[in-house]
Amino acid sequence: MITTLASEVGGMIAEAAPYWWHWQGRRVRLVDGATLTLADTQENQAANAQPNSQKPGLVFPVCRLVGPFCLASGALFNAATALCEGKGSDEQTLLREILEQSRCS
Repeated sequence: MITTLASEVGGMIAEAAPYWWHWQGRRVRLVDGATLTLADTQENQAANAQPNSQKPGLVFPVCRLVGPFCLASGALFNAATALCEGKGSDEQTLLREILEQSRCS
């Protein structure tokens, strides 16, 4: 649902951007990623593995976020998230998921 909302609203915002905001008259899309530290709650402690670098009982899981943006308006078109652990949690994998979803629609 969130990706549908981001896609629809992001598309409307990007389409409403004046043509002079576009780079050399072209619509340019950027991809950016970030990491977020999640809250230290009982639910997160139970659901996420304890990193070796933290003391027992202190779990601050790190979430990776990747999304394509419109250069002209800054609108977010889609988003993918995953915990930063193990195979498949890197930005390239998350970007591939977004691209595969957009091809299906």
